[in-house]
Amino acid sequence: MRGVYIAASEIETCLGYGVEANHARMLACDVVDRDVCLVQDSCEAEDLRLLAERLPACYESEYGRFPLGKMEDGDSGVKKLSRLECKLLRCCEAVLEKGKVGLDERRKLGLIFASTKGNIDALGQPGAAHEEVSLTGTTERLAAQLGITSGVATVSQACISALSALILARKWLLCEGYEQVLVCAGDVLGAFICEGFASLKSMDFGQAKPFDSNRKGLNLGEGVGAMLLSSASVEYAPGFTFNIVGGATTNDANHLSAPSRTGKPLAVAITHAMLEAGVRADDLAFVSPHGTATLYNDEMESKAYALAHLSSVPAVGYKGFLGHTLGACGLVELALMLEAMKGGVIPRTYGFCKRGTPEPMGVLNQEQPVAGNAMLKTASGFGGCNAAVVVRHEQAHGGAVHGIWSEDGAESQDVNLSTVPPIVQSQNFITIAAHKLEMLRRVRIASDEVWVDGEVVYSLADTAFPEFIRGAKIPDEGIGKRFGRMDEQCQLGVVAGQYLVKGYGKELKPEETCVVLMNRHGSLNSDIKHQESLGLGRMGSPSTFLYTLPSTVLGELCVCFGWQGENIFLLENEPNGQAWQRAYRIVEQCPYASHAVVGWCDYLQGEYLAEFELIRLK
Repeated sequence: MRGVYIAASEIETCLGYGVEANHARMLACDVVDRDVCLVQDSCEAEDLRLLAERLPACYESEYGRFPLGKMEDGDSGVKKLSRLECKLLRCCEAVLEKGKVGLDERRKLGLIFASTKGNIDALGQPGAAHEEVSLTGTTERLAAQLGITSGVATVSQACISALSALILARKWLLCEGYEQVLVCAGDVLGAFICEGFASLKSMDFGQAKPFDSNRKGLNLGEGVGAMLLSSASVEYAPGFTFNIVGGATTNDANHLSAPSRTGKPLAVAITHAMLEAGVRADDLAFVSPHGTATLYNDEMESKAYALAHLSSVPAVGYKGFLGHTLGACGLVELALMLEAMKGGVIPRTYGFCKRGTPEPMGVLNQEQPVAGNAMLKTASGFGGCNAAVVVRHEQAHGGAVHGIWSEDGAESQDVNLSTVPPIVQSQNFITIAAHKLEMLRRVRIASDEVWVDGEVVYSLADTAFPEFIRGAKIPDEGIGKRFGRMDEQCQLGVVAGQYLVKGYGKELKPEETCVVLMNRHGSLNSDIKHQESLGLGRMGSPSTFLYTLPSTVLGELCVCFGWQGENIFLLENEPNGQAWQRAYRIVEQCPYASHAVVGWCDYLQGEYLAEFELIRLK
């Protein structure tokens, strides 16, 4: 039976190399300090003692001294590759070996790489070329080393990057004719990222405490991972077959750095994924929320899981153990979930003692046996993006979960998703939807001109970009308040969006409008500004750092126009036919969409190009 089966996975984190070794270390930590957490309101002293063992590195900033979860340096291996790329290559080679993928078969593989910032710290090296920090460059170098000559893609979408890549890989396997797709994800830490997060004042000086009443912020951690997916049923391990049966993304359309206050957009992504999977709440053995240990993220997730009727399902947050591994976290943590299912034991949420969220959650403060046949992994990120992936184990450990641990020792009751009013209406998921596309409008902004459907509607020759884009902007009170704070790339995208939706605004329903954006340079223009400020010895600026994510322009578009449907940001070398066809295929496979925005938006040091299309899906 054709599906999306996980053939193999491998990871490396601050706990070491290997998914089995990481899971074992988590359980070993659990044995050491579990009792302390059960009897004290705060596990600060014990967790701080163990913190130094797991996160020995620290980052010194003007904002404070923060623990970091760094991977071991080790031998770089291949001279032409960066430290990150060597780590990724090791994991990729491992899963290909586990999956018994020979050299000839590798040529037919699809490859998707996901990351937030990749080799960004190379930007601070003297004479560094832009290609060295290019995310597509990393994808191409990995493909060359692995002997992959078929399709490749690069996804960069803040903290949901890896889950977005897995959802894209699933579509490739179900709809694009691939038999196997290799997904890899990774991020490493340096001054660029650490100073940026420090400027946001979102990091804990000690142990991060996901969902805890005493949580103060996140720990950062390095991580890489790889997963081999197959369209043919294959055992992950003897007796264990894992099938990715659902996946969805949404956007909050609320704020660049603050999550939704209601949790509804994440709840919609969860419900879409579970409906596609045909999985109910009582099928879930456990879930793994994003769990950053920041005040607003954990609050939002508790509301989202309540709206999705999953408050009582056992939940584990891995970032207390690993730190936040940024774009890699979705894949790294999903691999650990597979290991927990395989080993039959769910680890506790490290750092959690007493619930500190407005809605209850089944966050575990002690290890628990697995019961159930499915798992849900979610993530959320800057720009308002959310993602949910459902994996089903086709040979279950047991039946529905009962008697779930809560922080006050009481047993909570399961909620059956089929017996409560749905947050969204179900669709027919016998196959992924294949829409027909009707082009409504095309917009192009380049060379001091705005074109709509082939006609110039605005021009201002021989002017610098700031003057041109301010003149091109259509007056709008809501957007006007935000416009001056945006970087140039976001200003370019928002103005293109204004011309694109003019006259169509009422037709576009927020939850039914999907967005696929692409560019070549990511957020390099703002990256350079952030790096230059660090090079001058200044403290990181939060207003600059927020724009150092390629997908920030997608987030600004969603905030300005209210789009909340499926969304993804891809890095491509050129806005050629192949890139656009890839985007169209993604749009065709969005089951809940009635409209789509497909666009290219790229700005670098005065050179710019925006090409947007508004599409009606039939």
